[in-house]
Parts: sequence; C-alpha cells; structure tokens
Amino acid sequence: MRERLIASEKQYQEAEKAAKQAGEQHRQQVEDLQSRLANAEKALAESGTQHAAELRDLKAQHAAEVKELKSGHSRTESDLQKRLNAAESRLAEAGTRHAAELQEIRTQHAGEMKNREAALELTQKEASEAREARAAMTGELTALKAHNEQLAALLAGKDKPAAVKAKK
Repeated sequence: MRERLIASEKQYQEAEKAAKQAGEQHRQQVEDLQSRLANAEKALAESGTQHAAELRDLKAQHAAEVKELKSGHSRTESDLQKRLNAAESRLAEAGTRHAAELQEIRTQHAGEMKNREAALELTQKEASEAREARAAMTGELTALKAHNEQLAALLAGKDKPAAVKAKK
C-alpha cells in the first residue's frame, strides 16, 4: 500500500507541475491574444476610416453613374416609344387591308354560293321531274303490259273458238 501511496503522490506532483506549466502557457497565450486583439482593433479602426472615405467616393461616383443611366434610359425609352408607335401604325394599316381583303372574299364567296345554290335547286328540280316522269312511265308501262295481256288473252280466246269450230 505504501508503494501505491508513493506512486499516487508522485502522480499528484507531476499533475501539479503539468497544471502549473499549462497555467503559465495559458497566461502567455492570453497575453499574446490580447496583444493581437489590440493590434487588430487598431487596424480595424484605421481600415474603417479608410473605407468610410472610399465609401464617400463610391457614393459620389455611383450618383454620377445613376444620373448618366437615367439620362440614357430616358433616351432609350423615347426611341422605343417611337418604334412602338410606328409598329402599331403598321399593324393598324395591315388590319385595315386584311379586313378589306376578307370583305372582298366574302362578297365573292357569297356570289359563288348563290350560283351553286341556284344550280343545286335546278338539279334537284330536274331530278324530281325525272323521278315523276319515271313513275309516270312505270305506270304507263304497267298499264300497257296489262293491256297487252288482255289483248293476248282476247286473241287467244278468238283462236280457241275457231280451233274448237274446226274440231267440230
């Protein structure tokens, strides 16, 4: 047990020594970081001053560029409006021409339709008359066939008595 106690005390002393070294190292790191922080804050302040001056210059330059762009935009807008007006005018003219052409085609088409309707009516009338004439001829043909059959029967009847008389 004694040995363990001695070993534990030795470990404790080593740990205490390591802790002191770590504490000293930490203190040095803190001092170094504080020094670097102070330098960084100083550089940041100088940089802020420099950037503020650059920003003022950029704002002035930007204002001049915006003014130039607005002027150019105004000219471009004017040119585009003129082109738009010209295009609308050409479109209106084309629409008027197209409407006139359509009206001409409609008028021509209406004339053709009237001619075709008249031709169709005439054809239908002729077809109707042809059907009526056929029906009439069919009726006449039937009547003639019946009349022929009667005549044939009569003729056959006259020949019979002569044949019958010849037999007697």
